[in-house]
Amino acid sequence: MRAVNLPAAVASLRLPVFAQDKEEKAVSDLVENMRKTMVDPDKNHLERIVADYLSYAHSSGWIQTKAEFIER
Repeated sequence: MRAVNLPAAVASLRLPVFAQDKEEKAVSDLVENMRKTMVDPDKNHLERIVADYLSYAHSSGWIQTKAEFIER
């Protein structure tokens, strides 16, 4: 019996993409932009896209200001 790499098999599935309205697409694009920036940080870009008035909470309970978030 041949072993199957389940994560690779699932990742290779082509699921149907449903149309998004403009607001959903805008939010999706912003989330993807933030994800990419967190994976490959750029301080200037983070300064532009991170909200001044929010705090950033981690699952550990640690809470950061915008400045602390960007410096990490």
